[in-house]
Amino acid sequence: MDEFTIQPAPNTVQITQQQRLSMASGPYYAAGQITYDSGTGFWLGVQDGIARFSIGNSAGNKMTWDGTTLSIVGSFTASSGTIGGWTIGADYIRDTSGVVGLSSAVTGGDDIRFWAGDAVPASAEFKVTESGAVTATNITITGGSVLSSLLSGLIGLSNLNVAAQGWTQTSVFSVLDLNTVQWGAGTFTTSGGTSYSIGAGNTGNMVARTFIYLDIGVSTTAYQVTTTASTAVGAGKVLVATAINGAVEPSFEVFSGIGGANFDGSQIVAASITGNEVAANTITAGNLSVSQLSAIAADMGALTAGTITLDSTGHIKSGQTAYNTGTGFFLGKDGATTKLSLGSAAGNFLTWDGTSLTIGGVPLIRELISAAVTIPSGFQMLLADQLTIDSDVTIEGNLAII
Repeated sequence: MDEFTIQPAPNTVQITQQQRLSMASGPYYAAGQITYDSGTGFWLGVQDGIARFSIGNSAGNKMTWDGTTLSIVGSFTASSGTIGGWTIGADYIRDTSGVVGLSSAVTGGDDIRFWAGDAVPASAEFKVTESGAVTATNITITGGSVLSSLLSGLIGLSNLNVAAQGWTQTSVFSVLDLNTVQWGAGTFTTSGGTSYSIGAGNTGNMVARTFIYLDIGVSTTAYQVTTTASTAVGAGKVLVATAINGAVEPSFEVFSGIGGANFDGSQIVAASITGNEVAANTITAGNLSVSQLSAIAADMGALTAGTITLDSTGHIKSGQTAYNTGTGFFLGKDGATTKLSLGSAAGNFLTWDGTSLTIGGVPLIRELISAAVTIPSGFQMLLADQLTIDSDVTIEGNLAII
């Protein structure tokens, strides 16, 4: 038969050859499933006034249509077609323009599995290969972490935050007054090649340690100042210099670029400056203030002075270590008395002890006594040989022979 019609009764018909069926009226056609999506087989009909269809195993792989939604449980194979704006191919699913997609193609290499940004996956701005290699030309990570051991290769400096880059700057820093440091206009340049034109500025009247910094989130043309150290560092910030007010003038230090510093003497380690750090002929008398010349270890050279006045305990000596001690001379205070000694205390000498002038030594005595001379009262002679007094010698008062 080529065509037949099934009436409401009986409710079941067995068809043994391929024929065209039409239902004039009746609830369903079924094989195995006795109701919609129940058991194993198929069900096609109307239930609750809605045309429905189910095929497969209601407890396993199946496909159903409930009048609204087509559901498939199990494997689905398609080598062409479209679904939800996506095009299905033999080895890919991609959007209609091809710039976003998934690929199952196998070439034997590290094939691209996901891509976005270009219709040619290999040229896409974002792509992931089957080995997990990721290429992203512009990425922002807002959370999570990346192990440093997994990082390799070079990160372009221009991709680093300005706070993580090297830098230089050309603004000249100088002292304005005892409370203020100023700087001239200049250029701040990062190691990534970004330049900022910085205007002239100053710290204002400082009352505490002040930090001068660049904050590109606030301005790319002016340095900022703060007395809070933590404010001067962080993302988008670079600490350029620090300064503090002083009693005479402020101190400052610039950390990079053309540099610059002005230090207070209290910041120099005691006894750390030697002659190696002082240029020749740069320290003049006006820069010296010492209580005594012995504080200066140097060859004094030739001294020129109108007068030399010794204090109450001062003296001048050479060779002799004290009054009439050793060989040489001594002139000055010995205790509370001004004294003079010249020569050798153990040989020929001349002394003045504040009261008496004493000459010791035979050659000198003989020369003195052999000529016409008047010996004053109180004169003493230390005699180590015979003494002959000529007729030309006049003795005034007593002559002491020692």
